[in-house]
Amino acid sequence: MRLNKALEEKKMDIRLRDKLLGEGKLTISEVDSFLRTLADDEDSAVFSAPGSTEKKPVDEESSAEESSPLIN
Repeated sequence: MRLNKALEEKKMDIRLRDKLLGEGKLTISEVDSFLRTLADDEDSAVFSAPGSTEKKPVDEESSAEESSPLIN
């Protein structure tokens, strides 16, 4: 019974969710319902640029350019 409970707790884990949706063991409405119950933590979020030690909001355009070094 403990394994079943552990799997139930992990059902919405992004690594399992897509697999379970594909197998029909989870519905999109269940996922939407779960996501609506999550708290909004935007006010406590910290943004930082890759490789930076400063923690501040990052401009979306500059962050997109910096995070894709393979695109010339």
